[in-house]
Amino acid sequence: MKTLLLIRHAKSSWKDPGLEDHARPLNKRGTRDAPDMGQRLDAWLRAHNAGGPDLWLSSSAERAQATSRLIAREITVETPSIEFTGALYTFDPEVLLGMIQRFEPSVQKAWIVGHNPAIEELAEWLTGRVLPKVPTCALLQIRLEAPRWREVAQHGAELVWFDYPKSTRAGLG
Repeated sequence: MKTLLLIRHAKSSWKDPGLEDHARPLNKRGTRDAPDMGQRLDAWLRAHNAGGPDLWLSSSAERAQATSRLIAREITVETPSIEFTGALYTFDPEVLLGMIQRFEPSVQKAWIVGHNPAIEELAEWLTGRVLPKVPTCALLQIRLEAPRWREVAQHGAELVWFDYPKSTRAGLG
């Protein structure tokens, strides 16, 4: 069984209107929320005796890179190096799905840090659930029924865990 963790990047800054979108940094709330969500993720992993991912990919956008690094600092289980890729700088869920379907068969658990609406729409497509708004720095743990990444199908997954910074009860699922 394959597992996918989708992470929406933390809150970014719009202070500099001349800054290219790809270069936008996290704002104060984002730099506070990402470590907190990293701690929650670490606690969830330890509580469920779950290890880290086999593959950790992140959008190359500054806000996604910063989110990934801040979360990584809080994770106590072993994780691979984060791979930053321009291909994840997308707002299209079909692009994310295409990447996922090309993962190597040896990958059992993958984490992706990306952007909305791609993260939210992909989670809904995979699980067949209409989700509440997926806020910045949200974590969505999804268990895929497909034995191989290339066989990932619509409504072929289960939402196991959904958490976000303002959640009053971690572990919505």
